[in-house]
Amino acid sequence: MILIFLILFNFNLQAKSNNQLGLSFSTVSGTGINFNHSINSKVNLELSTFYMYLGENPPSVYDTYFNIGGEFQYNVYKNNGKRLYLTLASSYWDVNQHYVKEIPSVNGSPNEKDTVNNFNIVNYGLGIGNEFEINREFSFSISLLYQFQSSQISNLSEFIDRKPKSNSFSGIGFGLSFRYRFR
Repeated sequence: MILIFLILFNFNLQAKSNNQLGLSFSTVSGTGINFNHSINSKVNLELSTFYMYLGENPPSVYDTYFNIGGEFQYNVYKNNGKRLYLTLASSYWDVNQHYVKEIPSVNGSPNEKDTVNNFNIVNYGLGIGNEFEINREFSFSISLLYQFQSSQISNLSEFIDRKPKSNSFSGIGFGLSFRYRFR
């Protein structure tokens, strides 16, 4: 994924109609800043990423969330600002929960123990999407995918939107993107 990201940003962002930059939310290919590059009339590559830090009592209690994901999009139909595509998507999430746990002591003040829980989530999916221009500069896309999600611990998946019975989930996922088109 990182290699694809570096390749995409080596392209000139001002190339005519080939690049879009915006925000996206997808249960399969990731959430955050979104970059879409049209390789040719049939193929687009898309990359999404974000990093978030939440702290209740930093530096002793905080959470960090990082994800990176992407899509390979094959255009079935593309004409007049509309695009229907098949997509193959994937993302990786890394979640760290850091907190201090007090351990009672018999003789004196309680001891503190730093605890860090790390969870990784991997998503894969295959589906269909539709993109259309809102106006000359902006586009909106929506996708529906069959998703497989694998995580180390099942209850963390509830953070995203799932309540699996095991360490994996399969079912329907979706994505939304709003992007600026460089002209």
